[in-house]
Amino acid sequence: MPDPSMSAWEPEIRPRQTVWQRLDHGARRLLPSIFIALIIIFFSAPLNIPGAAELLPAIVIATVFFWSFWRPTGMSGVAVFLLGLFMDLVGFTPLGVSAFILLLVHGVAFYARFGLMRLNFLLVWGVFALVAAGACL
Repeated sequence: MPDPSMSAWEPEIRPRQTVWQRLDHGARRLLPSIFIALIIIFFSAPLNIPGAAELLPAIVIATVFFWSFWRPTGMSGVAVFLLGLFMDLVGFTPLGVSAFILLLVHGVAFYARFGLMRLNFLLVWGVFALVAAGACL
């Protein structure tokens, strides 16, 4: 047993979470994915929104980059993959293309976040612009 006077000592006893706390934790983790799924449904519906077909991938790429960069626990790789497959199914594109692109965006944002967090907003915006331009190719 570690010495209690040590600063790194922490007891292993934690109170059990209530049902509401577990539901709240799950809802916080699912909120970005649900938001993107609703965006995909909204822009895929025949609502005669001008430029909806062009806006959908741009908005989804921007939201995946944002959540993967600032809060990666809310945007896991599995959720990104499923959202990409859902976007392919709804948009009648070849299955897996959007999923692959979104996984690349997620990977770049996730792995570059520690280096980019020290930089200012304009440099982060420039990295996003490069990632989005690469995703469009």
